[in-house]
Amino acid sequence: MAAPFDANAVRITGAPRPITDGTEAIAGARKLGVSRSGALAYVLPPPRNRTLALVDRAGQSETVPLPAQGFHGARFSRDGKRIAAHVLSADRDLGDIWSLDVNGESFRRLTFDSGSVSPVWSVDGRRIAFANKPGGRPAGWAIRWTSADGSDSAETLLPFAPGQHPADFAPDGRALVLLRSDPKTRHDIWILPLRGGNRLVPYLRGPFEEHSADLSPDGRLTRIVGFFDRATE
Repeated sequence: MAAPFDANAVRITGAPRPITDGTEAIAGARKLGVSRSGALAYVLPPPRNRTLALVDRAGQSETVPLPAQGFHGARFSRDGKRIAAHVLSADRDLGDIWSLDVNGESFRRLTFDSGSVSPVWSVDGRRIAFANKPGGRPAGWAIRWTSADGSDSAETLLPFAPGQHPADFAPDGRALVLLRSDPKTRHDIWILPLRGGNRLVPYLRGPFEEHSADLSPDGRLTRIVGFFDRATE
């Protein structure tokens, strides 16, 4: 929407009117800008329904034989044979966790509360950790995990807290790497041991905002994407 505005009086002087059907939003911020001449530039939101594609190192792609739908956050299992993703329903902004084989078979729904995102496979491929906000709960996420074949109910690993999401499992399977927000240090990286009381251990806390983290197969290196020095790196 746009409306005429009196900068001296600091007030709107006319009725608002629509100027575009939609713009992309990331973390609540709309991706748009207005020039001094009045021209508007904006980024369109991605399509709600999309297909999954497998791309090899030579750049060749193969589409997974499933109908287009609200796929987000797709992650491979360690053996490369299965995929987990959260899938948006037609009328909700959050979705549920599904798993499937890379050939499109065995497409299985694992959560049923319309509030589960960010799936991460355990090292042995038997369980999937995810962030959970049942029914669009207004604040905070819990971190839970469930069996990858849907044979049991989900268990809570961490109760609700602001901005926490699983990122990766340690190579020995004994700890979960996760992101968690803090009002002073923004998003930080934490380690959750899966044995011995589930007490969080800080891994990287500081003035920068880390968005994602993945461990190397030997656990010696961590790939981190974050906002450093006014740029995402």
